Amino acid sequence: MPAEITLGNHTLTRVTTANNYSPRHIKMTAREIGGINQILPQAWEPLRQEMIKFAQDSPGFRLTIDFSGAIASPLTRIFLTAAAPAVLPSPFAADWGEAGSTDYPNIPENYINDSKPFISHDPDNVLYHIANGLTTKYAWVSNISGHSSGNDTYFVFTDGSPKAAVHSLVITKGKYTRLLDLPEADWLGLGTVLAAEVTRLTRAGAALEKIGYRVIINNGPGTVTVAQPHAHLVAGNPGLWPVLPL
Repeated sequence: MPAEITLGNHTLTRVTTANNYSPRHIKMTAREIGGINQILPQAWEPLRQEMIKFAQDSPGFRLTIDFSGAIASPLTRIFLTAAAPAVLPSPFAADWGEAGSTDYPNIPENYINDSKPFISHDPDNVLYHIANGLTTKYAWVSNISGHSSGNDTYFVFTDGSPKAAVHSLVITKGKYTRLLDLPEADWLGLGTVLAAEVTRLTRAGAALEKIGYRVIINNGPGTVTVAQPHAHLVAGNPGLWPVLPL
């Protein structure tokens, strides 16, 4: 049965289910939230606390925040999806139940589900090198241009393999392996940088307030292959809407 949950100044309906790709799936919905700026900062830290509670039983999970935009009925949906024994399907698929759909189809399942990469930080991981502009191992990193929305804590750039017309990647520069490893200040900073990227894209001509957008962040084993906290900001792919089954 739906229940109510309060995140900051916002009240959302909450439904917990299981489905064919996840043993545990929480959906939180609100109509009064128009964009990420409206959940910062009051609801951002309570959302982190929700993730901490969720991770007690599901250490590997995906956070998805959907802002539907003004063209549709304004709606914000927040999903916490536990990693199943199989790899979670792609967050960019129109139907998350699509058979055989994974973020990294060429990587063995036992690798993505292995908890070892999350025990200690690997300074050789590619995202850490990109975020910090290190070229000793990956010379091509010098060709990546960062966006003005980035700062001393986060690097922002356009994904080299975009899944939508808009696809920005936000990577922490710190030596962390999971989203929940981030200090509270860095978690708040992530929301601020995401909001700044939405503003930058809007000023550049992307009508995100109209078409809507999605923020996707994975945490822990079963969700990512590179243990470096990062967030996807995507918009402009009609296949993204609707996003998830109940």
